[in-house]
Amino acid sequence: MTKEKKEFIFTPQQELYIKYYTDPKSPTFSNSTQSGLKAGFSQEYSENVVCRRPQWFIEGVEKRRRHNLVELAEKNLEKAMQGLLDDPEKGAKTIQYKATEFSLTRLRKDVYSERTEHTGADGKDLPQPIINLAQIKQNDIHNNNSNDEDSELIAEN
Repeated sequence: MTKEKKEFIFTPQQELYIKYYTDPKSPTFSNSTQSGLKAGFSQEYSENVVCRRPQWFIEGVEKRRRHNLVELAEKNLEKAMQGLLDDPEKGAKTIQYKATEFSLTRLRKDVYSERTEHTGADGKDLPQPIINLAQIKQNDIHNNNSNDEDSELIAEN
């Protein structure tokens, strides 16, 4: 049984703060006080968000970082599909391509990962028994007996 992480629900102010604080195109990029004021927080709270690191701040920054990584990796994937990330001299994948593959298979598992099933469908338990040992033993006994009979027939001829 796996623990499912609950999706954090942000207030509109928190969403705006995260957007302003993490967007490189924002004039308040990486400036906690200005991002907080622009999002509607008080002066005091805006000055202390980064120091106090409330849960919503941690979750929001991490979510935004993952989103940006996936976005960049998907752009690189499009380039790779066009052959723009190949190294024709070495005939190998570039580091950029490998990083793209690594990012997407971990951050967007639902779309890009190659899954090896160690569970049943939808994560349920595998049917039991997985291997019917009694059937295998019966087949082995039958095969061994038929080989003995074949050997006797060959010896008689």
